[in-house]
Amino acid sequence: MKSRAALLHQAADLAAEFLETLPDRDVRSTATRADLMASMGGPLPEHGSEAENVVVDLAHAADPGIVASAGPRYFGFVIGGGLP
Repeated sequence: MKSRAALLHQAADLAAEFLETLPDRDVRSTATRADLMASMGGPLPEHGSEAENVVVDLAHAADPGIVASAGPRYFGFVIGGGLP
């Protein structure tokens, strides 16, 4: 089991990877709501999972539905706070 600090570093690494790919990402979702529900849905497991697996699984399952609003090619809304 990873320490809390290691889990935070893992989450930070995933966030940094996302930020590095912003210039090349689609500025729209590439998955439908149904796609996202299928990738994240299903029955809850009987027993818990290791936290590091949950972090990675959630990041990968949600990725197709994330809008790259902090990227240089997004002109949709003025939302503020787009810089890390």
